[in-house]
Amino acid sequence: MKLILVFAALLLFVGMCQGYIQQLPLNAKRRSKERNIPAPEICESDRPKWAQRCPKWAQQGLCEDEMKTRFMEHYCRKSCKLPCKPEPGAIRNPKPPSPPAFCIDYDINCDRWKSMGACESNNVNIKSPLNVYCGVTCDACKAPNPAECHDKRENCKELKREGFCNSTDPIVQYEVKLNCVVTCGFCVPA
Repeated sequence: MKLILVFAALLLFVGMCQGYIQQLPLNAKRRSKERNIPAPEICESDRPKWAQRCPKWAQQGLCEDEMKTRFMEHYCRKSCKLPCKPEPGAIRNPKPPSPPAFCIDYDINCDRWKSMGACESNNVNIKSPLNVYCGVTCDACKAPNPAECHDKRENCKELKREGFCNSTDPIVQYEVKLNCVVTCGFCVPA
């Protein structure tokens, strides 16, 4: 009973926090407004080498990602809505970003939940949310190997058209990674 109450409090906390978590975009327009300087013209194209991938990376938030910002500022200026003239100190030959991890934990308390036995719970009201929010810690989410690489649902193409493959919602991500791995491009079948 105590575990259920603690888990209910976690779900309430996660729901409340989702509205407050925001990452400020790192782009020229915002910085120009803060200094009352007219915004420079946004670059008309990304660098050819990565131009096809830049819009997707920008949509995934890599323009604001601390580890990827310098690469994105160099190669994906249009997609990141930056002016063509790079800022002083831009790097010349950065490495391309590594692909995002297939599974991540969304809750900072996953280790605590696991130590309390919640990952092994038979109660679906506890286990289902933990599979979504603590997939790595609870061993509920693993990248598929080539033999496991197949869609489990018939409506995956429709889900992809509606944008579910690129969703940032943890529940939607969990569902498409569980059911539509080929259509959403998470793996390549053998």
